[in-house]
Amino acid sequence: MLSELALGEELSSRRLVKVPIAGVRLRRQLRAVWPSGHRPTGPARDLLSLTRSGPSGE
Repeated sequence: MLSELALGEELSSRRLVKVPIAGVRLRRQLRAVWPSGHRPTGPARDLLSLTRSGPSGE
């Protein structure tokens, strides 16, 4: 599993192609870090609030 963003040029030039896989749900963990004592604010805080639960409220 690789990011489409990381492979954009290869996908657009067709050096690589997507291979759809039915019935498989691939997941990965993402982590956010920030300096001790400094909580994220503004857009960073908003993004983190969206990630605390999955799209289906997981």
